[in-house]
Amino acid sequence: MSTQLLRIDRAASAVDRLRSAGQLRRLAEAEELRAIVDLAHEHEWTTTDELDVVGERAVRVGGDGTPLVGEFLPLEVAAATGVSIDAAAWLIRDALNLQFRSPALWASVLSGVVSRRHAFQLAQLTTRYDLSLDRARAVDDRLAGRYGRVGWARVMRHARGLIAQVAGEQVEALARRAPRGTVREDLGSMGAVGDRTLGQARHRRRAPARSFHPSDRQEVEGAR
Repeated sequence: MSTQLLRIDRAASAVDRLRSAGQLRRLAEAEELRAIVDLAHEHEWTTTDELDVVGERAVRVGGDGTPLVGEFLPLEVAAATGVSIDAAAWLIRDALNLQFRSPALWASVLSGVVSRRHAFQLAQLTTRYDLSLDRARAVDDRLAGRYGRVGWARVMRHARGLIAQVAGEQVEALARRAPRGTVREDLGSMGAVGDRTLGQARHRRRAPARSFHPSDRQEVEGAR
């Protein structure tokens, strides 16, 4: 994304200014995500110690393949961004999942091709079905050519079909646990942090994930 977008020409037409403002918003969101993952790396744990000198524990806020970070990280992100601890915890989770589990999508967000909101939808979909790192990256590889080239609704439909291909057993198991057509969030280790630490939040009961809609079967065939 061009650095020229850092300034909006007030003499331009209203439509052009609206477009530039949208592109500037994407740039700001991408830079916020970049700063969050940089901060997460500063808090990354590389030892097997359960506690550090100040009593902080290591937690894995993201999915398979993401690094362990200090449990106080959401407090720092919340203070810097002005959001709740809950919101900061989810933001860290989604950012780390994007960087480590969906590198092509991560690059598309940083370049402004895909909005953060859309990228989070796809990152959350892969974690709802407990995809391993390899499977999440396989889905990302198959979708890479579609980012920014087709409508996002089509990307998500194709993603569901690919997930059914690579993780059919998990999909079937979760579909049996949830009413047909319902949408439920997989809270995973993040849960509702509130006044509790992330270490406590890890023990919250996992919520049933979203079941596949019957129309997703068509996406399985189309993804092959």
